[in-house]
Amino acid sequence: MANEVLNEERREVRRVRPEDYGPVDGDCTQTFQNMLNNIREWYNLLHDSHDQYLLKAMTTIELSREYTISGTLDMGPNRPIMFGLVWQGVNKYLTEIVHTGDGDLFRIDDCWLGLRFRDISFRSTNSAGSFMYTRAQNGPQDFIFTNCAWRGSWFRGLTLDGDNINSEFGFNNCTVGGSYEEAWMWSGSADGVDQQDQFLNYWFNDCKVEYEYGDFLHYDRGGFIKVSGGSYIILSEHPKGTPSTFFVMLHQHHFDGVQKLSVRDVRFELRNALSRAIYCEWENCHVTFDGCSDTANAFKEHSKELVSHHYYNPGCVRYVNCDLVGKHQYDDYQPGERPARQQIVYDQCSHSNNATRDTFIVSNGTPPNVKFRDDANGIE
Repeated sequence: MANEVLNEERREVRRVRPEDYGPVDGDCTQTFQNMLNNIREWYNLLHDSHDQYLLKAMTTIELSREYTISGTLDMGPNRPIMFGLVWQGVNKYLTEIVHTGDGDLFRIDDCWLGLRFRDISFRSTNSAGSFMYTRAQNGPQDFIFTNCAWRGSWFRGLTLDGDNINSEFGFNNCTVGGSYEEAWMWSGSADGVDQQDQFLNYWFNDCKVEYEYGDFLHYDRGGFIKVSGGSYIILSEHPKGTPSTFFVMLHQHHFDGVQKLSVRDVRFELRNALSRAIYCEWENCHVTFDGCSDTANAFKEHSKELVSHHYYNPGCVRYVNCDLVGKHQYDDYQPGERPARQQIVYDQCSHSNNATRDTFIVSNGTPPNVKFRDDANGIE
C-alpha cells in the first residue's frame, strides 16, 4: 500500500492515488474509504509531535479518470481537526466522480481546515443524493473549489449544519449544472439554531451557474456573500411547481455582520415564470447588485409580470448600473411595519418591461422608501 513508510523527510507532505488502495472499476466506495482511512491514520501518526487540536500537514489525492461511488465517503470524526487535503483532478471534463447513492457523497464531521477540490466534475445519477454534508462546531473552514463542476440530478449540493464556523468557502471558475430538488447550497439546515449565523464568508468568482431548477443559495442562517462575475441561468421550471431562485435569504432577525449580499457584473437569465433572482427576508440587510443584467428574456410573455426580485422589509438595498426585468416587490412582515434604516436606491438603472414607478415597484403594505437616480427610463 502506498506511503506506508513514514520518515522525517516525507512526514509533512505526500501524494496518494485511489488506485493504490483497491479496485477502481465499478463501485469503488470501499477503495476511496480505504484511502481516506489511511490518510486519517497518517495524520494520527503525526499527532504526538503537533498541536493536539490542529494537525498541519498536506496530502494530495490525485484523480485521473471516472470513479463511481455508491455510498458516503466518511472524511473522519471530529477530533483532531486536520489541515490540508487536496483533491486534484486532471480537469473537470476528464476527471469525474459519479455518485449513484441516495445519501451524501461526502460527510465531514467537524474535522477539516484548508480543504481543496480542483479540476473535478461531480455527477449524481440519483435525485435523492447530495454532494456534501458538513457539520461544524469549531472545525470546517477555508474550503476552496477551483474549476469544479456539478452535473446530474441532486437532492442538494452542499448542506451546512452544526452550530459554529462552516466559514470561508470559495468557488472559482466553477460550473453548477444539473438539477436540485431543494438547493445547491443550503446553509443552516437545523431549525432554531441561531448560532448557525456564524456560517459566514462565501465567495463566488467567475462561475457558470446554469442549472435546470431548484435554488442556488438557500440561507436559513449565515451569510456575508460575495458573487463576482459569471453567467447565471435557470433553465426550466421545477416539476413540483415551486419557484427556483438564485438567492434565498430567510428569516427576519439575524446576528450583526451576517446580512450582506454583494452581486457584481453577473448576467442572469430568468427563462420562466417560476424563476427569480432573489427572495430576501433579511430585515437589516445590505444587498447590492452592481453592473448586473437580467433582461435577456425580457421579450418573453412571462417577463412583464415576473417578480424577479422580492424583499420583505429590507434594510439597505442598492442597484447600480443594472438592466432589470419584470417587477421588484417589497412587502411588510406586519401591516405598517417598516425598518427605520430602510434605504432602497436604483442608480443609473434601466427597466425592460415596466418603465414607471407604479408598474416596476409593487408592495402589499407600506410603500417602501425607494429613490431613483439618473434612471434610464426617467423614473423619479
